[in-house]
Amino acid sequence: ADVARCYPRSRVLIGAEATTDAVLAELPSVTVLHLAAHGNLRKDNPLFSALGLHDGPLTCYDFETVG
Repeated sequence: ADVARCYPRSRVLIGAEATTDAVLAELPSVTVLHLAAHGNLRKDNPLFSALGLHDGPLTCYDFETVG
């Protein structure tokens, strides 16, 4: 909420709204993205490192698929 106040047109996704699809849908239209989530680092395969969202992991690979 504190970060969102610095960006008047921000969209805040909390709880059940914070899904992988919702975050990925926002990516093409944002210039600043702030995520607060727990993460999992995969040293053996960094593209599968992930942030834990409401519906499951959002991987680095997922970010690569956004065009």
